[in-house]
Amino acid sequence: MRRNTRFIALIIAVVLILSVLSGCAKANPTAVPGITGPLAQEYPEFTAAHTLKVTYFEQGWTGPESDLDIVAPEIAKRTNLTLVYEPMTVPTGDDYTQKLNLMVASGDVPDVFMGGNDAYTRTIYEKLGQAGKIKDLTETIKSYARIYSLVFPEMNLYKTSTGKTYFIPTQTGRGNEVLNEPPHGLYVRKDFLDTLKMEYPTTPAELKTYLERSLA
Repeated sequence: MRRNTRFIALIIAVVLILSVLSGCAKANPTAVPGITGPLAQEYPEFTAAHTLKVTYFEQGWTGPESDLDIVAPEIAKRTNLTLVYEPMTVPTGDDYTQKLNLMVASGDVPDVFMGGNDAYTRTIYEKLGQAGKIKDLTETIKSYARIYSLVFPEMNLYKTSTGKTYFIPTQTGRGNEVLNEPPHGLYVRKDFLDTLKMEYPTTPAELKTYLERSLA
């Protein structure tokens, strides 16, 4: 289900993971020549290599293909932090529903959950939030102005009755009449690559070029 690489969704998730779990990265230090400059001066832990395991839950998703993942290598290059993905997946919709119910009952919450914004799943988010298992992102996301401006319409639409937001949409519906539909992620279209005579993007700069040329 939705097996295409979700660049933007993954970037958003990683940004939030780093903002919340940056302290966890200190758990696995290795003394190696590190990164220097303003980033290392602000975050001294970036001068040594660290590894952080991220559990990622989505129906049918078994993890990124390493040769297609341009996000984790870029983060490692800039911060000395290597992200290791540990997929938590289920094969069917019934298994998905059962897993969500178990999350509420046990509080066993993955680091990242790529789910829908349907009424049932939003109820799961709210129950986990009320139990203190996941964080209200209403204020946190405002620290990332560009992301916030992009997803605000959907965040505002799907906030809880108490004004809290427990998930970030990965697709906006402005101009496409899908504002009330579950997000389906973002992907690179092979037919666009073929038409543009481009290879699969392997760096953020190449992805930006692909997006710009696709819109031209």
